[in-house]
Amino acid sequence: MRIPWWSYTTTELVARRLPTRADVFEWGSGGSTVWFIDRGATVTSIEHDERWYERMRGAVTAPSTIRLIAPTPTGSILWRHGPGFFDDYVGAIREWPDESFDLVAIDGAARLECAMAAKPKVRLGGLILVDDFHGPRQAKLREILPGWECTVSHGLKPAEVTGTTALFTRP
Repeated sequence: MRIPWWSYTTTELVARRLPTRADVFEWGSGGSTVWFIDRGATVTSIEHDERWYERMRGAVTAPSTIRLIAPTPTGSILWRHGPGFFDDYVGAIREWPDESFDLVAIDGAARLECAMAAKPKVRLGGLILVDDFHGPRQAKLREILPGWECTVSHGLKPAEVTGTTALFTRP
């Protein structure tokens, strides 16, 4: 499917707010990756799962890119759903100058750490999207992004029955 696996409401919000030739960074590739590309965005997608990366890399066309950054045996960032450490995965965004992206989408591993790393990389008025926004992460993300407007959408998603997605706007 060439649509994001976020709530339909979030997809509509992003479609309205994203510039025509947007610069997008995302952790976790999939339907959103090709949807961004179809909309004219330049996407840098970081994937930690080798099988999913192999599946997605043929769908990502230049100038967009997808990179595989697998977990490592040592580090400081653990993720509850996978073995290994995600320091390199989270740190991939540090290669770009601050305020490089119109939108950073977080739908992969180590989401809180990704949000912290993304914060300075988003342009003024830009967006950080966090999918599967529920549980204790809600309060923590609001702490990480104080002063950012937060729009939470709960509803139907293409890949699941329902889900919750948060869209934070940089002041």
